[in-house]
Amino acid sequence: MEIAVVRILSDILLALDTGDLCVLTLLDTSAAFDTVDRDTLLCRLEDSYGLGGTVLSWFRSYLNGRSQYV
Repeated sequence: MEIAVVRILSDILLALDTGDLCVLTLLDTSAAFDTVDRDTLLCRLEDSYGLGGTVLSWFRSYLNGRSQYV
């Protein structure tokens, strides 16, 4: 984990030094999808955010067969 953080920080600093654009997006998916209707979420990701192909398949695969226990 620490190696990934150092690598990300290094890449960000390199981009800033060279004047390049740098964008960092972080997703915490540990429990984010347990309370959301999955079909609605997938439709929203596709229609509203334009996700498709491999990315949408990744989300569909991640959500498939999961259950929530209380």
